[in-house]
Order: sequence, then C-alpha cells, then structure tokens
Amino acid sequence: MSERRQVTVVGPGGIGKTRLVTQAADGLADRFDDGVWWVDLAELRDPGRVAEAVLAALEPGGPAVLGGQSPAARSTCERLVDLIGSRRLLLMLDNCEHLVDAVARLSDAVLGACPGVCVLATSREPLAVAGEGVLPLGPLPVPPPDAVLPEVTASPAVRLLAERAREVRPSFVVDETNAADVARICRRLEGLPLALELAAARLRALSPAQIAERLEEHFRLLTADRRGRPARHRTLDAAVAWSWDLLDTEERLLARRLAVFSGGATLEAIERICADPDRGVPPARVLDLVTALVDKSLVVVDEHGGQARYRMLGTIREYLGEQLSAAEGESVRRAHARYFLELAESAEWQLLGAEQVAWLARLSAEHDNLQAALHWSVEAGEGAVAVQLVAALGWYWFLSGQQIEAAERAARALAVHGDDAPADARALVLIMSALAPATAAHGLAEAMTGIRQWMDLAERTRPHGAPERPELAAFQAMLHMFDQDPAGALAAMDRLTRDTNPWTRACGHLNCGHIHAVQGDVAQARQHYRTALREARGTGERWAQIQALSALAEIAATVEGPSGAAQLLEDALQLAVELGALEDQVTIRARLGSERARAGDPAGGRAELDRALGTARRFGITRCLPRVRCALAEVMRWQGDLPGAADVLSSSLTSLGAAAAWPDAEQLALTLCGLGHVDVAGSRTASATERYEEAVTHALLLGDPRVIASVARLGADIAQEQGDAERAMSLLGVGDGLTGRAGRTHPDTLRIRSRCEALAAAPELDRAYRAGAAAAAAGPGEQAGVLTAAAGG
Repeated sequence: MSERRQVTVVGPGGIGKTRLVTQAADGLADRFDDGVWWVDLAELRDPGRVAEAVLAALEPGGPAVLGGQSPAARSTCERLVDLIGSRRLLLMLDNCEHLVDAVARLSDAVLGACPGVCVLATSREPLAVAGEGVLPLGPLPVPPPDAVLPEVTASPAVRLLAERAREVRPSFVVDETNAADVARICRRLEGLPLALELAAARLRALSPAQIAERLEEHFRLLTADRRGRPARHRTLDAAVAWSWDLLDTEERLLARRLAVFSGGATLEAIERICADPDRGVPPARVLDLVTALVDKSLVVVDEHGGQARYRMLGTIREYLGEQLSAAEGESVRRAHARYFLELAESAEWQLLGAEQVAWLARLSAEHDNLQAALHWSVEAGEGAVAVQLVAALGWYWFLSGQQIEAAERAARALAVHGDDAPADARALVLIMSALAPATAAHGLAEAMTGIRQWMDLAERTRPHGAPERPELAAFQAMLHMFDQDPAGALAAMDRLTRDTNPWTRACGHLNCGHIHAVQGDVAQARQHYRTALREARGTGERWAQIQALSALAEIAATVEGPSGAAQLLEDALQLAVELGALEDQVTIRARLGSERARAGDPAGGRAELDRALGTARRFGITRCLPRVRCALAEVMRWQGDLPGAADVLSSSLTSLGAAAAWPDAEQLALTLCGLGHVDVAGSRTASATERYEEAVTHALLLGDPRVIASVARLGADIAQEQGDAERAMSLLGVGDGLTGRAGRTHPDTLRIRSRCEALAAAPELDRAYRAGAAAAAAGPGEQAGVLTAAAGG
C-alpha cells in the first residue's frame, strides 16, 4: 500500500467484501491526516455523475447563507481536484464495477493533481489506470472434500454460514450429522460471502442436506445458460436465482418491484409504489411480504431517524431488476417518479417552517431515490415531471449546499420538453439554471427575458385563492436588482414585507435590511433585520433566523461592541448546528472568534478560529476559507505573531490566485488588507502601499461599502505610520461614513486614532475626519478620490 497510490480490490460484491475492505480502511485511517472518505457507488447508474457523488461526500457543507462569491464555472471534476488540493486522505470508492471507465478517469485526474491522495477502489475488475496495484479479494477458505469435523468448523466459510444460520435458527450447530453437507454447500458456493448468506437464510426451513442437493440441481441448470460470464459471477447468479425460484408468486412480484428503489425505501413508499391489488398484493399485504424477504436475506432492514428502511444489496437488486418486464418496469418506475414528486412537493412547503430540520433529514435519506426519479423522467422524456421535480427540490438543494448541482439538474430538465409543466415550476427551474456560475452576464440577461415571461404566465394562470410559491415571490422582487434599480428593488421588497406568507415577509425584511445597510442607513437596516428575525422565529424556520442574527451581529459589532455581537453569533451558531449547515458553522465561528478577540480575549478568539479552520479543512469547505484565514491572521497579528499571520494570509492569497477564472474580489481585497497591516506592523510601508493600491482597485470595482471601509482602514494605518495624521483620519472618516459605524471599537481603528492624537491637534483631526465622512456620503466618485489620493500620497 505504501508504494502505490491506487489500489483496486477485485472481487465479487456482498456484505463480506464490504466488511473486509472497511476493516482495511479503518486500519489505514491513522496514516492520513485528513481521514478516510467512503463513497458508495452501488446505486449510481449515470457515469457522468461519479465526480458529483465523490464531491458530495467530501463537501457536505450545508447551506451557504452568509454571502460570498460563487465558485468558478468549472467542471465537477476540476472542482473536486481544487477541493482536495494538498490534503492527505484516503478516498475509498466502493462498488465500481458498473462504472469502471468513469471511475478510472476520475482516479487519473485526482491522483495526477493531488499528491496526498490514495485511492482504494472495489470492483469486480481492475480499473486499468497507471500505477494501479490490484489486490484480489478471494472467497473465504472452504473445507477440503475429505475434511473431518475440526477442519470443517475451522473453515472461515463455514463459520460465516453458521453465524448467519443462527440468526434464523438459533439452535443451529455444525456437528457430525451435518458437517459433510455444510462443507459441500460452502464448496459449491466457492466461499463467496453473499452466496453463503443467502444459503444460510434457507436453513430456517431446509436442512443442510436439502440445500446442498438443491444447489447442485440449480447450478447445473443455470451455469449452462450463462457460460459467457466469469465463474464467480455465475456462482452469485446461481445463488440469487435459486433464492428467487424459492419465492412464491406474491413475494416475487414485490421483490422485483423493490429493485426500482435506489438507497432503500420506507414501508409507505413500498406500499404506494409496489402494491398491486389486482395480482394479490394489496397495500395491507406488503409488510408481510417485505418481512418474508428480510427473513430470506434478499432485503436488509436499517433504521434511519427512527423509521425502518428496506434495501437490497447491489448484486441482488441487479438480478431482481432483470426480472421486471419492460411494461411492468415502465409502470413501476412511473409510479416511483410520481411518488417522489409528491414527496418533494410536500417537502417544499415544510422546508419553510418549523419542520425544516426533520424534512431536510427525510429528503437526505431519499436523495438517491429523488435522483433516480429525476434521471428516469429525463430519460423517458417526461418533461413536465422533470421540471416539477427540480422546482420542488430547489430549496432543499440550496439548504443542502448543492447550488451548482441544482443548476446542472435544472439544465437537464429544461432540455426535455416540459412546457406543459405549471408555469410557476417552469419559471423556478429557469431561474435555477440562469443563476448558475457558468452563466455569463450576457447569458443571464437573455435568460431574464424568458424568466419574466414564465413568471407573468404563472401569475395569470394561478388558480384563484391558490398561494404563490414563496421563492418565486422573493425572486420577483429581486428582478429590480438585476435592472440596477435599487429604489425599485426597495419598493418591491417593501411589498414583500406585507405578504400573507411569513417566510416571504421575512425575506422581504432581510432584503430591505441589506439594501439599507449598503446605503449606510444602519437604523433602518437594524429595524428590518429585527422584524425578519421575529417573523422567522414565529414559524420556526432557521435559515432566515441565521441570516437575520448574522446581519444584526455585524451592526452590533460597532454600535454596542463585540460582546453584543458575540451573543448574536452564538445564537446563530446554535441554529446552524441544528440545521446541519457546516459552512455556516465555520463562517459564524470565524466571526465569533474575531469578536471575542476584540472584546479583549485574543486567546479565546484564537481557539474559536482554530476550530473553524479545523472544521473547514476536515470537511473540505473551501469557499469560506479565505474569510476564516483573514480573521485568524488578524488575531495572530494582534497577539504579535507577525510571521504566522503572514504565512496564513500568503496561503490564502495563493489559493485565491489559483481561482483566477472566477476571482473573489471581496476576499482578495480583504486578504490584501490583512497583508498590508502585517507590512505596516513590520515597518514595510512600501510593500503595504502596493497591497493597498491593489486592494483599492478590487474594492472600487466591487462597490461594497464594507469592503471599501476595510481598505480605507489599511490606508489610514499606512498614513499614520508615515506620520500623516490628517490623511489617516480622513480615511477613517470614509470608512465610518460608508458603514455608519461611529462606535470606533475595532482594535486597529483605536490604535490608529491613538497614534494620530499623538501626532496632531484635535481640531485638525476632527476636520479631516469630517471631510472623509462627507466624501463617503457624496458618492462613489468622491470616495474613489480620497482612496486613490491616499495611494498616491
């Protein structure tokens, strides 16, 4: 293992194989700093989604509610490579045999770009990639034909068979009366764990001698028909087929229909999709039949969220799926898609209220089934079903941190003729597709025409009294932002605040608060954020609460001070934990660390920031890493660790530069500011000035007053270091004028002010400060003039 970075475990599927490989991975876990990541590909049927499945396993970031630029418009494989980067991890890709080519291409790409990665794949055949080491996973050793009792009972194959047999027949033991027949069963099944487990399930009703005899008869028949398959595959086929032949008519009907599920199913879903009263399987009979299939080891029962889920192992599911006729398969898959569309449409509304967390868990458990339903509807040309399904799942995907994947699925749904889908569903799917990071500005402008047409049609055709989809109402108000019409946007958002739906009202207040905050009206912004928080708390919806609390904390940081902000952030963090929002937990922890440090506890702040950074690295949450690093470096600088702060920021700058296809202007400007402050602290004003000039360019293009204020603070730091107190105070005035933050609680602001007061008289300092604040209020041109003049000075 130490000499190879790609090891493929080749062998037949089954519980035994998975257990052995999992044990091997556990034994290797301590050799990889960033852990072992397991991705089960058994249920995946689309080779084009292999990279997506791996990315989803490595980046369970949850909802991203605190802003930030979208990632680059890159392929999923490129995003996966960027996510892994220099991390040291073991990537375990399980059940690759039906996706060999796609897995091989992905492994090549990852191993070629990520030197710290090892790939452990399991398949029925090698991947044939460069540098691959193949570890054949053979069957369990079986007793020789002339074995005596001690040799029989010592055989691993016999031990597995006996262990499984006692689960259905507790009194079963291997003794002199049955040892020869047990050994014969194990030899006939070639020690394959899955085949042994299927045979053991039959010991409830048959003796070892009867099983051995029937296996011999069945293998003679089956292997004659499947000579073209490898020997072990024929053995598995024979074992599964033998179990199939022993089922009665009703059990067979249910078993083959169960094969349409991906990732298991609840009893309710099985009753709705698989029952057939006309053929003797009414819904009331389903539980008995499922129980019988569990007893026969054809179905495995798990518990998820206090509810039983029933699933088939991949080999069994594949075989039983082949028993579905074309007509029956089409009918059952259609019922499957309709059921999960109904579930998604029910969830859409529940995700906006108090049951949000429970429904997120429910949809997460059904992720594979929802994907299978969407895949079938697209492949079958059921455009209306595909569009409705994507529209219903849009908010779930957003809350689950799958925004980019949602845009890709929306595009696939739109490619199928779905114009007969409801207009509001069509409009939502168009929005999801249009807002993908890959959409250039001109493409978005073109898409807006179609979106507006479908939104107008949705409004005209909505039945009288029927509620408008809240997400659509919120986007309708946002259209003014795309038209560069802030006044119109504010008026539209204000109308949302009077909507009948509390979630819509909360969104209206959040957006009104954001517009007022950008315009520097802190009092109005705070009022709207508080109302949004009240509305969201009234429904129990957590996403809007996190948004409102985070925004209020930003205001409180300078109006009341860091202690008030920290309490708000702690409340937001608790909600993010409940929601499972890992990315938001990282971002909130980073801000919380900063506020604790500002409150006079740099060690406590540093510890919180270290936890945030550790979580981001552990779960591969890359989008918010620059923000976390900036906050950590700031606290390190306040503690006097200038080399450490410089290293953290330089690493961040390197990663931001690597994403040049979609540069994050905000994070780039803030990182440059952090490095500039380190340069000032190290008396390198020339280097700090270069950082400042570049940061000014990014900040002015971005136009965000909060970023401009941070850049202005760096300019003030450089000016005071050069002894120009009036210029420093003018730049602090710009920052306070832009953000309305006259509390002056930021440690760097306090330090700069103190230094300026030692350099010049109070009247001159006050006059310069007021001039800077006036320039901020006058508009972008005057702001730019002060900032660029400072760069030249």
